[in-house]
Amino acid sequence: MGKRKGVMARQAPKDFAKVKQKVGKKKKAPTNETNVDFRAKQVNILAQTALHEKGEEVTHRKLGLVELLAHMQHHSARVRRDALVGLKELCSAHDGVVAKNLARIVEATTAMAIDLHAEVRTAFRSFQTWLLQTTFQTALMAFASMLALQVRSALSHVNSEVRGDGLALLELYLSRMDGPGNVSGKASCLLSEAEALKVADSLCQMTSHTELVLSCLQRLMQVRGVDGSGERTGGDATTAATVDSASVSLDESMADPWEQGECNSSGPNVHQFLSDAAPTLYSAFAVPQVSLQSILDGHIRGACGSTTAEAALQDDSAIWSFCLRTWMQAGELPEGLVDLSNRATSGAIASHGWTKLRCVLVLEQALLRAAHGGADRKNAHGVMLTPSAAQVATVVNMVRRKEWPLRVDGAGTFRALADSVNLRMARVCLLLALGNAAVDTSQYHARILLVAALSFLEEIGPTLRENRPTASGVASSSSAGSMGSDLRVLAGTARAASALHSLDLLWSCRARNSGTDRGTLSSTLLSSEELRRLVSVTALLAADSKGELSDPSKDTLGTMSIPLTASLLGLRPSTARGSAFRAISAAWPDALAAAGEPSFLEDIELQRPGTATAWVSSWSKMLWYLGASNPQLTAFLLSLLLELGRQAANPGSLYEQLFLKAFPLLMPFLVGQRAGGGMETLPPPLALLPSGTTGAQGLTAMLLQHLPKLNESFVASLTRLVCRWSDVGTAGDGTSDSKLAPARLGPECCELILEAVLQGKQSGCGKLLTLRLRAALAVLATTSHARPLSAARVLRAQQTALQLADRIAGWLMSDFTLAAAGLSAAKLGYDDQRCLAVQTLAWPLCKQLCMAGHQFAPRSLCVLFFCAARLPDSSSIRPAGSLEWGMFLGDVFVTLVARKGGGSALLCNCQPTDDERGMAEAVAVSPICDASRAGGLSWKALLGNKDLCVSEISGRLARLFVAAWMRSVPVGEWPAAYELLIKLCLRELRSTRDHEPAVTAGRCPSVPVLTEAIMFRNEHALQTNEWGNLRSEVAACLSSDPVLLVCTAQMLREELRGRCAVEREAVDVPVQRRSDWQALEAVVQLL
Repeated sequence: MGKRKGVMARQAPKDFAKVKQKVGKKKKAPTNETNVDFRAKQVNILAQTALHEKGEEVTHRKLGLVELLAHMQHHSARVRRDALVGLKELCSAHDGVVAKNLARIVEATTAMAIDLHAEVRTAFRSFQTWLLQTTFQTALMAFASMLALQVRSALSHVNSEVRGDGLALLELYLSRMDGPGNVSGKASCLLSEAEALKVADSLCQMTSHTELVLSCLQRLMQVRGVDGSGERTGGDATTAATVDSASVSLDESMADPWEQGECNSSGPNVHQFLSDAAPTLYSAFAVPQVSLQSILDGHIRGACGSTTAEAALQDDSAIWSFCLRTWMQAGELPEGLVDLSNRATSGAIASHGWTKLRCVLVLEQALLRAAHGGADRKNAHGVMLTPSAAQVATVVNMVRRKEWPLRVDGAGTFRALADSVNLRMARVCLLLALGNAAVDTSQYHARILLVAALSFLEEIGPTLRENRPTASGVASSSSAGSMGSDLRVLAGTARAASALHSLDLLWSCRARNSGTDRGTLSSTLLSSEELRRLVSVTALLAADSKGELSDPSKDTLGTMSIPLTASLLGLRPSTARGSAFRAISAAWPDALAAAGEPSFLEDIELQRPGTATAWVSSWSKMLWYLGASNPQLTAFLLSLLLELGRQAANPGSLYEQLFLKAFPLLMPFLVGQRAGGGMETLPPPLALLPSGTTGAQGLTAMLLQHLPKLNESFVASLTRLVCRWSDVGTAGDGTSDSKLAPARLGPECCELILEAVLQGKQSGCGKLLTLRLRAALAVLATTSHARPLSAARVLRAQQTALQLADRIAGWLMSDFTLAAAGLSAAKLGYDDQRCLAVQTLAWPLCKQLCMAGHQFAPRSLCVLFFCAARLPDSSSIRPAGSLEWGMFLGDVFVTLVARKGGGSALLCNCQPTDDERGMAEAVAVSPICDASRAGGLSWKALLGNKDLCVSEISGRLARLFVAAWMRSVPVGEWPAAYELLIKLCLRELRSTRDHEPAVTAGRCPSVPVLTEAIMFRNEHALQTNEWGNLRSEVAACLSSDPVLLVCTAQMLREELRGRCAVEREAVDVPVQRRSDWQALEAVVQLL
């Protein structure tokens, strides 16, 4: 053992052993020597980017974008700050840097928002301020989610300084990207709705920077509703830069909390009222008796009808807690005058009022956002928007302690600021009373808030009506700068709109009270006494009760209240909202629209008789005073009166009484008034408004369809209106270079007015039928008030005359007129009754028109054609009736064709006048003058779809005459009617036989009639082998020429051929006459 131990000891290495060197041997290397025996070779690098020139896009320190972005991650705060400063310098000097590298810049810099060093955060905020002022603001919206993430991180940071800078950064983003200061001019959205609510909830946890927190909350809680076009819109109109902007209005699609399924109606209702007619506020509600078992079973029922235990235990809203706490911490406004010479002192005094205004703005917008939220409207994205029952009780205690309304003297310096706070707080109270609160809110508290709001409106109503200027405008403008340019007091139309919105909410309480949802929060809030007070304050704001303004259009408050009063009367103004202009839209009753626009006409008349009549009468007067200054408002008023006329169709209703009282006041607007000194009639306001069926003129014409009663004066006034201001009467008005007269009624409007006169609600028997026939004759005999200024004016006038003539013909042939004339009582068939109407109504009117002047003969022919076109179809087989049509047709021929009848209706002059040429063109281009309407030949088919020449107008009028001639008799009598027409024309030709053709002046109207009659016979294959055997009553027309009466078709054909040959050989005859005879010669073989 010992030996072994010694061997191992000798073999073990020793520490720090010295190496022995031997003589003559190479020195051994030390044990710690490094081996340096290696080889090195040179590496050739072709290019090094870092060693090259950096180009022109560098800072003054020669740093490019890559170096600056890399320095953002440097450990030194000074380097990071200098990098942000350099980046701002680089981007300012070179616009292309931002345009090409915006994503890289945003990604590298957003983390600076939560940097621990204040100098870095300040530099970052300065860079973001510059970036938002550039044209790249719209492109920056693509990174909104990234920016919002950094803002939320800063607001929730553990460092209080970082949270403060995060608040300042949020205010920067909201003011530049969501407000009027954005470069693009459009409201953008940095935060989504969920992110905005979460940020708002975080802001409410802050205890410092109260004013800045309120400013951010105000912007975050803005309601982005839906406008009339269906697109998303944003922003609160009351916080715009203009003073006249109105407050945020409820959306039309606002959901009813009792219709969304939130509140379950099952379970016992423990709220039983001891007395429904309690005289005082406090005795109107009973204290519910609730047991512990009811609470455990979930049967406790809140004011909104919910039966869930969770609903009864709603937590306090952080937003409401912050705003109510800030409100109570703010001081009071001085009631009297304050010296404004010291800006610092005045601003500090006014800051209390501005703080309360911001608080109430946030509360109002939170309730509006809750109302827009749908089924989960009160707890949106985990953030409670509506107050709990305890918080509602806090508001009630503020009312009890008289902390609201704010009391300031009428001449006080801060009166406008106090009124702004009070008006907005009144709306908040009413929104709470309507159910925008916790379901366990006491009805007693809701009633207190509603009555307090009503009392304040009664108090401020006289001030709004008088519209007295206050001295607070100076104070408001001087102190607004300290609170931010986004906050303005309610002044002018904005203050009136806010009051009207509160009235809208009050009336919506009444709407639910009268509905089927009994027992809900707002169903028992308004007693009969409050209803009387509500009607009184509404009447005060809606109309000038003192009569100080003779012109209702100058009453701004009354004009703004028109939608509200119309909705209260049940006239559904929302159907005409598109035509309302901005001032009316600012005070639109959206709450009543959401409730279905119920009618309160009976309540208003019961509580305050004559109020509804005063409202409607002011609309009629306003139309006259408005004139053509505001077509949109005029169209809106006419839409309301039109709806009133529709509802007045129920006899004996209140609407009928209102319409009867309001309609006579429309006469100045309709017909105008005559100027003094024998001057011509001034144009009525109606003639100055835009034409068309959808414009003011069309609405007026449709309103006239609801005329309750016609009298001679009214019919005469409307007839003069159409005759003077239609395109026929105004052809000579204005200047020659204008296509239309400055004041005129459109053709559609004239037709509808004429229809209202001729075919109104009243039956047209007796004296009224005679009055209407005179009106029709006056319209048909209308001529231009002055000499027409151009050919285009003449054409338009004649086209309008033909349209009115066609409308009159439709009235003459209607069942309405047949019954009025007693023709329907005759023992005749349906077809014979209408043929009798042509002979006894239409034709006498045409004869009277021809007697008025030879220039009306073509128009008379067109009227006869229009009436004949409305006779039963000639292609159907009709019995030959017992009507004597021979003498009737003979009279028609003598009046319209024969020269001795006072002038031909076929315009056969070789040199037509301007009116005749205009009539020719009107007949040529008007589709209503197509002969095929009465079974004749189509003119376009004959001409091969070529343009009609004016010289061929006689042929077209002759075709209308032949079509009306043949349509006036049964189809079985067509051969006899054709024979009578041919022989009458031939008798007319024989009367000119003694004259030489070369010296005969003008053209013979019978020639084109013969041509068209032969063509009609050939088209319908009429038989001529029995000519000479006409019945006695038909032959009586030819009693003066017995030889012609017995002539056959062959004899007349030969006679016409000889006459055509003579006319062909004649010389020095007008070209038009030669064309007429050539056309007859071409078809005479078919006679």
